[in-house]
Amino acid sequence: MATRFDVPRPARRNYSVDPADVFEAYNDAVNLRDVRTAQTLLSPNLSVTINERPAIGFTDGDQVTDELLLRCFPNCRREILRTLVQSNQAAVRWRLRGEPARTFAGLPELDVHGCMFVRVRDGRMAQVAMYFEDLGLRTILARARDLLARVPRAAG
Repeated sequence: MATRFDVPRPARRNYSVDPADVFEAYNDAVNLRDVRTAQTLLSPNLSVTINERPAIGFTDGDQVTDELLLRCFPNCRREILRTLVQSNQAAVRWRLRGEPARTFAGLPELDVHGCMFVRVRDGRMAQVAMYFEDLGLRTILARARDLLARVPRAAG
């Protein structure tokens, strides 16, 4: 008679360790403006580069969380176009789109393409390298700042 060994089952966690799932959950939270959920998917020791430059933190450099961008393009959303996964890493191709708010009618529609390389550790993004067409986005944001200087801020 064969001896049966009890194999311990892995501990259940409330998050996925698949890097594509982790990034998708982060992206969904950011698109919904749910900063708290987005931050739970980021490692406390997160390492970020944006166009090869070190960044302070991902939500500080992530365009979808940029306050000016959201004010000018309130329906701004990042779409995931393609994801490739290898082990604990994902390469994500994305597209950031949005229409300008009425007050910023002088701005063109937002359409920025980019990609991210994400490394996941313990169900959280631990390392992110983001690349996107920086000049076009900077130009739009500079025009937005110029328009914003002429628009009175709504009383809150």
